[in-house]
This record gives sequence, C-alpha cells and structure tokens, in this order.
Amino acid sequence: MCCPAHMTQLSPKDEYTRACTKLGCHVNSHLMRELPDTLEALIAVKKLDFSRSMLGRSDVEPLVQAILFHCSGLQVLNLSQNYLTDDSIVQICEALLAHTLLLVSLDLSNNPISNKTGRYLLRFMESMPALRFVGVQKTLMNDSMMRLFPHSSKALCPPVAEHRASTLSTAVTVATSNISSIMKTSPSSSLREATKDDNPHPSQKTQWPALETLWRAAAVAAPTHNNYSSLGTLISSMRIRIQEVSEVQQLPVSSGDSKKQTQQSY
Repeated sequence: MCCPAHMTQLSPKDEYTRACTKLGCHVNSHLMRELPDTLEALIAVKKLDFSRSMLGRSDVEPLVQAILFHCSGLQVLNLSQNYLTDDSIVQICEALLAHTLLLVSLDLSNNPISNKTGRYLLRFMESMPALRFVGVQKTLMNDSMMRLFPHSSKALCPPVAEHRASTLSTAVTVATSNISSIMKTSPSSSLREATKDDNPHPSQKTQWPALETLWRAAAVAAPTHNNYSSLGTLISSMRIRIQEVSEVQQLPVSSGDSKKQTQQSY
C-alpha cells in the first residue's frame, strides 16, 4: 500500500540537504536558516534573502533543484555579496524564468559577474513580466553597462554628500527664519534695540557671541513660554557692562591717579 503523497514530501531543509549529498557539495548553513519548515510555506514565500551566504559555483545546483524549483510565489530574491560567477547567474536565472514569473526584484550586486552576464540579464528582464529591478552594483561590469539597467544605484540611493548638504542647507534656512521670528517677538528684543541706539561706538564688536548664539538656538530647539527672556536680558546687560568698562579704560589717567592705582593694586 502506497503512502499518501503528502506524507512522503520532504521539508525544504531535508530536500536541500539530500540534494547537497547527492551532488557531493557541502550544506550551506546560511541557506538552511532562511528556508521555511514546510513545502507549502516555500511555495508561498515572497522574499528570500541569501545575501552574504558564501554562495559559490558548487552551491548553485542544490539551490536551483531544492529551493528555486518550488518558489512560484517569490517576488524578491537577494543574492548580493556572494561569489556567484557568470555561469552561476545564468543557471539561476534560467530556473527563475521557468518557475518564478512573479519576481519583482533580483539583487546580484557585489558578485564577480561581467558585461557578458549584463547583456544576458537585459534579455532576461524582457522575458520576466513583473521584474522591475536587477541590482548589479559593485560587480565587474563597466559603468556604461550598469547604466542600461533601470533603477541604478544613483537613482535608488542619492549620494550621501549631496543628501547631507541639502539637509544641512534646509536646516540652516529653517533655523534662521525661526530665530528671526523669535528676535521680533522676544521681550528682550526692545532692550537690544535700545542698546544699539544708545551705543556711542557702533563699530565695537558684539560681546558674548557664542552665548548669544546658544540662547537663540535653545529658543528654537526647546522653546518656552518666554523664549528664555531672562537669559537674553542677562546677555544684553553684560554687553552694556562690558561696554562701560571699555569706555572707562579708554579715559586718560593722570600721573597721580596712575600712582594711586598702582599702590592700590599692591
């Protein structure tokens, strides 16, 4: 009496192990960790991440026979950062073409594949109705070949330097506008205006610039109901006090006063 078909089915892990034994290659532990426990789950799986799995030429045949052959619902396959060669990629793509027509994304970046495979992949994409992305960054392909692939690395990931510069520029613009509005509404703004008008030395440099900058930044980053007006008043008062001391120091000192000050200093 024959056993029912579902009772004789091997799990994906068992089938992969048996395929490796039959082909005389080692069992890849990275692949084993990604495999589901049942064949039904493997058929329904939508994403497989085999990146950084140390995949080489000898790993492709059991991968195709025991895994990709069943992945009819697969949409995302990540094979990046491995050691897959031109022949290996062709073998994998032929299996995908036969069994995985729903595939949307195939990442092959960081593999030693050449322009020859690049030309094959362009034809492969035309045969896959749902395929929208094939990652080929950091391979042996030249720039002209990589530009033929849609959604290149530049389109997907804008340069970090440009992104940071744009972000910094936006942040500075926002901060500047916020600080300007705070200066208009701050209770200490009238004090600063009065100090500016009464200052007999308009060319004198502003004192405590770092502290004043911190005050303005604090008012933007962590605003309060009075925008730290007490700190602003203190800064303005210190500016006035320093100005008065500077004016006194600039006054002419007689010889008698000079001797008296010298004696007092001792």
